[in-house]
Order: sequence, then C-alpha cells, then structure tokens
Amino acid sequence: MKRSARFFCILLAGILSVSWVAAAAPASGGGLMGFARGLAYLGDWEAAYIDAGDGVPRSEYFGMNPAEAMAFTLLAGGTMTIRIQGQEGPGAWEAVEGGVRTDVEGERNDLLMEGDYLTLRDGTMTIYFRRAGTNPPAPQGAAPQVTQAPATPAPDMAEGPAGGYAGVWTPLRYEMGGYTFDIRMLFVEGGDITLRPDGTGEAALAPGYSEPLSWSESGGALTLQGSMFLSGPAWDAQSQELTLDYTSPDIKVVYARKDAGEPAATAEPTRVPALEPPATPAPPTQAPDTPAPHLPVPSGAVVETDLFTATFPEGWAENEGWRSTFGGYASVTVDKPGAGGWADGSVTIQASTEGVGSYRDKVRELDGYAQKAGLEKAGETAIGGIPFVTAEYERWGTRAVGYAARVPESQVTLYVTADQADNIAADLPAILGSITFTLPALDPPGQDPPLPEDGRRLEPQGGTAALGDLELTARWLRSGEPIVVNDVFSAHAAVAGGTLYTLSGDALQAFEVNGDTLAPRDGGMRLPEEFDQLSAGKDGLLYVAQGFWNILAVRDGEVVADNAVGGFLAMHPDGEWGVGYWANADTKRVTAQGGSLTEEPWILTGLSDPAARQGRFSNLSCVYVARDRVYAAGNDALSGDAQRVAAYDLEGNELLTFGAADWMKDDALGSVTAMAETPAGILVLDGNYRALKLFSPEGEFLGQVEDLDELLGTDYPWPCAMGTLPDGGVFIAVAQARDDESADELLVFRVTGL
Repeated sequence: MKRSARFFCILLAGILSVSWVAAAAPASGGGLMGFARGLAYLGDWEAAYIDAGDGVPRSEYFGMNPAEAMAFTLLAGGTMTIRIQGQEGPGAWEAVEGGVRTDVEGERNDLLMEGDYLTLRDGTMTIYFRRAGTNPPAPQGAAPQVTQAPATPAPDMAEGPAGGYAGVWTPLRYEMGGYTFDIRMLFVEGGDITLRPDGTGEAALAPGYSEPLSWSESGGALTLQGSMFLSGPAWDAQSQELTLDYTSPDIKVVYARKDAGEPAATAEPTRVPALEPPATPAPPTQAPDTPAPHLPVPSGAVVETDLFTATFPEGWAENEGWRSTFGGYASVTVDKPGAGGWADGSVTIQASTEGVGSYRDKVRELDGYAQKAGLEKAGETAIGGIPFVTAEYERWGTRAVGYAARVPESQVTLYVTADQADNIAADLPAILGSITFTLPALDPPGQDPPLPEDGRRLEPQGGTAALGDLELTARWLRSGEPIVVNDVFSAHAAVAGGTLYTLSGDALQAFEVNGDTLAPRDGGMRLPEEFDQLSAGKDGLLYVAQGFWNILAVRDGEVVADNAVGGFLAMHPDGEWGVGYWANADTKRVTAQGGSLTEEPWILTGLSDPAARQGRFSNLSCVYVARDRVYAAGNDALSGDAQRVAAYDLEGNELLTFGAADWMKDDALGSVTAMAETPAGILVLDGNYRALKLFSPEGEFLGQVEDLDELLGTDYPWPCAMGTLPDGGVFIAVAQARDDESADELLVFRVTGL
C-alpha cells in the first residue's frame, strides 16, 4: 500500500490491517452546491461491510462487527470525530464530487458515495460505511448479513392535493438524520417552488438564482424534471405537506402550499420573493430532551476549552449545538441574540492539532478575498499574542471576517470567524482582545513542511510499460517553474488552439509544448473565482467550467463570454457543439457561437429517478466527444451501478458498452477521469485504479497499464486529464504530492507508442 493515514491504521482480529486511503474524486466548487453536498453527509457513519479483496463484502469478519471497530461523525463547520476500536480522535472534512474528503493528521483522503454507502478502497480492500442506525440494501455481491434491522415502514401516502399541484409551495423545514432543522439554515432566502398549470415552473434556491424545471401529475403522484437539486416528490395527505429530496435522499425538505390560486402562466422563470422571517421560531420537533442544534443556549460571559478561553459581552449566548471539543480539537460558536430569537451575529473560535495543509488552503482563500477587494493580499491582526491572517468577505449575503493562524511549534491551526460582522462591530474588538490560547508545548518543537516556493520540486523520469501488444513510452514535459496546484484533486488540463492549458482553482496557465518542455506563453490569467474543468472550443477558445454555476469562454487571457450554463462540458473537435453533464443531472446538447453557449436536452435524462430515467446511467463521471462518437462513463444502473462506458453515435443512439460489472476483472473501471480515441483504440484513464486501459472500437478489452507509476515514474498520483498534443501523440496530466509535503504539483507527460 503506497499511502496511509496513520490515525486510521487499525488491526482487525489481530490479522487484518486496514488503512484509510484515497478513493479519489475531483474536488467540487464551492457555493450552494458545495454547501448542499456538505449537508448531505453530516452525522454519524459506521462500518457495515468489509471486503478483504475476494469481492465479497461481509458484515462480520473473523467474529468482529465492523461497526464496533470503525465509525466517524461528520460535524458542521468541517470537523469530524473518528472512533477506532473505542478510541476517539479529531479530523477535518469537506464535500467533494461524489463523496467526502477527510484530513487527519495532515493526511487527506477521499471516500466515494456508492449507493447508500461511503466507500473506502485501497485497491484490494474495501470498507463500506453506512449512516448509523440505518440498514440500506447490501452492497453488490455481499454475503448474507449476520443480523438485520427491521425495515422502516414507508409513510402513508395518498392521492395528491385537492386541485392538483399547480401553485406556489413554501419550504417549512428540512429533516436529516432523525432531526428537524430550521429551513433558513438551508435556504437563507426564498426556497419557494412555483408550479404552473402548463407544466413549467422554477425553484428559487438562493438569492439571485432560480432553477427552471418541468412537472407532471399522474394518479395523484408528482414528477419533477430538470432540477439539479430536487427529486423524489412525495405527498402526505394527512399533513397536507409535500416532501422533496434535496441533493440526496438523506435530506428531506417539507413544503406547504403558499398560494392555492393558479400562478401566472408566464413563459420565462421569475424570481420568487424571499420569505420574511416568522415572528417567532418554530419549535423543534425532535425528542424533548435533545436540544435543537441551531438554538442558542445561554452560557454566561466566558467560554472555556482546553485550548482557548474567551469573554463575551453580556447578552451573548453560546450555541451549544455547534460546540465540539475533544483531544487536540476545540470549536465554540457564540451568538448575539436578535429580535424574534434569531442571531444578529456570531463568533466562532477553533483550534485544531493537525497538519499545515488546511491552514495554507485558508490563507490562499483569504488572500483571494483580499485581492478581489483590490488589495495585494490579506491583512494581519494579533489575537492572543499570535499573528492572524485576516480578510473580509461576503457570507450568506452579509459581511464576514475570517482570521487564520498557525503555530508550528505546537502543530496547531487557529481560526476565528465573525459572521454578520456589521451587526457586532461594536463588540468584536473586545471579544478578540479577550481570547487567550493554551497550546501544547511539544518536545522537540513541531516543524511545518517548507512553503511551496522553498520546497523540492518533483523530477519524474518517465518510463516504459506494456499495454497489450504495445510498448508505451512516457516523457515528462518539464516546465520552467513547477506547476503548483491547490491539491492533487483540483487540477485539470486541456489543449486549445495549439496551447496546453493547466487549471488549479482560479489559476489558469498557458504553455507552448516545445520538445520535452513546457514554455510559458500568453493566455494564462487569474480567473474571477475557482473553476474545475477545461474543454477546447473553436478558434482558440477555451471553456472553463465550475461544475454548476457557469461556464466561461476564454481566449488569450481574456473572458470572451460568461455563460449561465452549468455542469462540465465536453466539446466536439470542431468546437461548435458539445455535451454538458454533471453528476446525476440531465445531460445537455450545448451549442457554441463565438463563445456564447445555448443548451437543449440530450438523451441521458432523469438519472436520479429510476422511473423517469432515459438511458442506462444513474450518475456520470466523464464524457468525451470524439469525431464520430460520444463516450459517457459513469454508474451503469443496468449493471448494478458498476462504473462502465457507453458509446453513442452523434444522434444519440447507443452503439456499445464496455467495462466489466465485476470489479475484480481486468477490464473493470473504478472512476473514469478521461478518455481519448487513438489509432490503437479507445484509451481510458482510471482515477481509482491509477490505471490506463485500452479497448477496441468494438468495446473489446485489449490490455492495461495496471500501475501508472511504472509508465510515468511517479509515486501514486491522481490522474486528472488526457488529450492530444499539438505536435501529435497523447498527453497525460497527473497531480502528485511532493515528498517534502511542501506542495502538490501537476505533471504533464507525452505518451508515445499508440
């Protein structure tokens, strides 16, 4: 095993060694999608099945119940508690596309969501985590469970509301993990759904953003289409409430009709007015002895933890639902109550014994906020005698102030966040001045890895490897300065107009391929925000996608068009059209005109709804458009949600599929990150298996480079992109952490022999 997270290493029954390792997914952008994804994973998770490498997930292994050995809790604010054989420890986490990324003792690793399970793989061993207290269907191929909890009866649903579903529906609350939460924690403003009698409508999900949708009714059942967030509508005749899944079946949003009259049948979506806060907050609906996690509980003027203390003015109250303290970690949020019981502002203080990675990410984020405000970089403020990097930014429509500090000697990262800062400006200086830190004294003192500019760059040598009957050779394309990326899962690359572009967050760089070197050239730029994916257009245009909000058209370092088209984009070689896709959203046929994009439905729709699904996929990880074909890779619902590839003609007719449903087979796929047609066949880059696989145009498996390290001379990198080079051949781009942990780098290789 090439990578491990020290804290997660355990011994099962004295003979089974399991490590928490990367089952990687590309990082997602922030904003509403990132927030919603994060909510979907909050709560307790426990190990339910272990597959030790024989392809059979078992709920008992050598007499041990996995749930008793391994569990974790994902907490609000990006912290987590890990429990290994009864011992607890701290960590951090964030949502990524298809799962979560954890950070424990500086080790970052990903778990992907497969069905109802967060799944951890190391190439041979797989651990399946389920939500604590649930009993979802067993993973494919699982041995019979030793014990099985009784199924939860479905709620009693009846025919739809009197007069049908047309009207305006207002969200009342949302439910998750057996708890009921205030709806304004999910929808800061709005949240209404408008359903018009003509079958059109929209959902107002965030300030300034409304999502168009279509709907129909049959036999009292409501069907929604076109929404990237809402699915699974269910009507409860007894309560007269409509429930919808929000991004995941784990989050239920409950709606009531706001206006029984018919809304205007306008042709274009309109913004729904924001909801006014109620006079008093709705009472919590969970058990009386369990406090609602969002309600503040008075705590006096002082908060204390093992790592810090702080004094707050009279009238401030600690929000106990957001307190989290255990060995080496403490986080406390204190609110200033306002009218009607709602907080006028809050201050959160966090201290965490951890690696330096999350701190450096935060500094980069704060610098970005400062630069958007016209400053060179973030400022500095002393808190408790420690210098903090600080910047202002907008959060949920109000001004927030973030502070971040690092104490290498104690290996502790410190954060302070002031929300609704304008409302608490008079109190904030005194609060910050009251904070004192009590940090561990390590012997010898801790030491952080070098800064990226001081670290030792990677120098891969490239190599050779057999691929079926072929002999491939890889040569590293060296850049003058190393291509440092935010992390190994946030990089991408593409060729447009003869220029090779690399992307990491908001940094777009342009290179000319000159022999075995990458020479910087004009065309790079600092993007207005972070983006995730590149695709080449026509006449040197480059499309830069976030995965949800918008797609930029860029040429020669300038934004040509900002398109209100979401998802990732795979363009046809002629640059005039492409296919838009994103996770389980409907695919789109996207037409380009001078950088401006328009879209219409493509053949794969209803991916998240088995009853409405068109095509075989329940989720897409990659789409590649070749000269005469479109290749789509993702979870094949017709093959037990195994990762497979389907090829279509340009009219959308399915031609063939490939990739074994049995993951033990050589031609099985784990997570496709890129595809390319070559003279030798269809080349597939697999992120999870770190492999390169070749299939014939008829879908026959021709061979694989099972270990990319053999070909590239690397050390377990994340393969993120592949394409054709301007002077011929194929490039493969991978991201790898440096040995000295100073940074992650993007490495580009020319691969010949195809």
